[in-house]
Amino acid sequence: MKINTGTSYISFRTKLVAAFMLTILPIILLGMISASKSANAIKATTASATIQTMEQTNRYLDLLLWNIESTSLQIAQSQAFLGLSSNTGTSGNGSNVAEVESILNNVKSSSTFISDILVLTQSGQVISTGGYSVNGMSLDAFKESNFYKKADRVNGGIVWLGSHPELDKYSSAKDSQYSLYATRLIKGKLSGDAEILILIDIKLDFIKDLLENIKLGSGGEVHLVSPDVRDISVFAGNGKAAANNVQVPDMAFFKKIINGTSLNGSDYIEYSANNYLMTYSRLGTTGYVLIGLLPDSTLYSASRSIALTTILLVVLAVLVAIALGIFIAFHTGKVLNVVTVSADQAAKGDLTVEIPSERKDEFGILAHSISKMIYDMRQLIRSATSFTHSVVSSTGVVSNTVTHVSNISNEIMQVVRQIAEGANKQSSGTEAATFTILELISKMKTVADSTEKIENLSNQSLNLAQNGSASIRKLSAECSIAADVTGEMISDIRLLKEYSKDIGKLVRGIHSISEQTNLLALNAAIEAAHAGDAGLGFSVIAEEIRKLADRSVTSVLKAENIIKLVNSKITDTSRNASSAENMLKVQNEALSETISAFDSVSSVMDAFNAEVYDIKTKTSDMEQHKEDAIKAISEISAISQETAASTQELSASIDDQDLRINLLVSYVSELDNTSAKLSDSLGRFKT
Repeated sequence: MKINTGTSYISFRTKLVAAFMLTILPIILLGMISASKSANAIKATTASATIQTMEQTNRYLDLLLWNIESTSLQIAQSQAFLGLSSNTGTSGNGSNVAEVESILNNVKSSSTFISDILVLTQSGQVISTGGYSVNGMSLDAFKESNFYKKADRVNGGIVWLGSHPELDKYSSAKDSQYSLYATRLIKGKLSGDAEILILIDIKLDFIKDLLENIKLGSGGEVHLVSPDVRDISVFAGNGKAAANNVQVPDMAFFKKIINGTSLNGSDYIEYSANNYLMTYSRLGTTGYVLIGLLPDSTLYSASRSIALTTILLVVLAVLVAIALGIFIAFHTGKVLNVVTVSADQAAKGDLTVEIPSERKDEFGILAHSISKMIYDMRQLIRSATSFTHSVVSSTGVVSNTVTHVSNISNEIMQVVRQIAEGANKQSSGTEAATFTILELISKMKTVADSTEKIENLSNQSLNLAQNGSASIRKLSAECSIAADVTGEMISDIRLLKEYSKDIGKLVRGIHSISEQTNLLALNAAIEAAHAGDAGLGFSVIAEEIRKLADRSVTSVLKAENIIKLVNSKITDTSRNASSAENMLKVQNEALSETISAFDSVSSVMDAFNAEVYDIKTKTSDMEQHKEDAIKAISEISAISQETAASTQELSASIDDQDLRINLLVSYVSELDNTSAKLSDSLGRFKT
């Protein structure tokens, strides 16, 4: 039987390592899913936290602005302030002005976020808490300004804006120290004309500090955009704040926010050539918008560390699985490879191979059993080869002897024919009787000599036939021993097959244990699920046990396939051994037939010797009575006739003997051919 080792052959090592690698695929998949879900969860959590932070800041700013509105309303409703309003057209009520200045200074000093308070009256009075130079300043001078027009439209309400360039030229500071401001225009109740303008500036540093406290993460930006599109921005990580930065107001997403009706929201946008999470919140009805920008790189920074950790764990698991698979595959595959190579060499006829193995498990028993089987076959082939050589040698001797006997028989046949011719001639007349009798006597002497030679050769042939029969019987006995050895070898192979079945039972037991372990792991996982958070750790352990049980089942299935392959090999070997046993049986039958043939040859040679002895006796008698034969010439004719009849009988006997000798030659030739075939069959084995 030829083993297929073509391109489709996959080694046991490769299958075992592949099986270990397959167990890693769920871990890789779990890592990818976990990394993806954690990234999404972290992103969602970060976005939610950012929105909450922005909402908290929005509420704080809303409260701050409400406080400013309340302060401006308190100032407008104070008696001193109402005195300014009622004295429109007069310029000399200094007590009211001083009292208003005192109120404004008290409000500013008690506040941590008010930069300056400015009051302009229609009568030309200008009161400032120190942030502006009032010289040359009047209410009429600002009636065309943006903040005046907006305050005029709200009829006594408050207006929030981000910049007042018309007033900045009166500022006592070189740089703008305010971030936003509130303005309220008070009109006369009867006339409806503008009488007093109140303007409150909010400190720039205060707003910057407030925005910087919004911790959006690395690369994050916070923008506070006023209704007149002044952008106060803070960039996380460097503490810088940029005023009058109009980049955000110019962006499409800002215009979308302004045109929308939602008070707050979030979206993913492209900003500064990068992807950002944008969150916004409107500050009530002030028109201010608080915007937070957080880059995706910050959102995914935590998930990247989780992904990196997951990748490292997966790589470690892969390396461990590969190392373990290679270790087991190397030691197991080494034995299987040695067994396979040795069995293949034995199948090709090389019985000198041995299978060294120091393993103490089933593979070691398998290697030892196959080694013993090859050793027994080697001894059997050696014995059979030796017996075959003996048979070939004996058949050669027998063949030569039979050929020689056949030649002698032919010579005897010729002599007998000559005797018959002489006897016929003697009966034709008495004139040549004397000469014929003398010639006959001479011929009889020759016949006597030839008969003696024939007797010697016949005895030698008989001895050779007996020796050949003894050799054949010895060969038959040895072949019987070889058949017994083959029977023992078949018994050993059957015992080896039983061992293989026992190994299969053990593997099936392991398979059953793995399934029970898998079931126990499933039950443990169910119980852990019932236990809730307390059983979470045990659920992970149960899951790992179940995976281990699954891997054990896979390995057991691979082992069952290997055992099936070994059983197939054992069955093939048993079949070959049975074929050898049948061959030995056929050989024993041929030897039995050869023994029968040799016995027949011996019987024929015994009869032949008896005939030769008779001829020898008669020729001796004729030699002793030659003188009587000469005297009794008258009786020659009758004697010649009797001689002719005897020669005819002798000729018939010789013909029968020749026929039997030819039959013996065919038997010897058949035995020689059978021995040659057996020798060729045994010659393919290397012992």
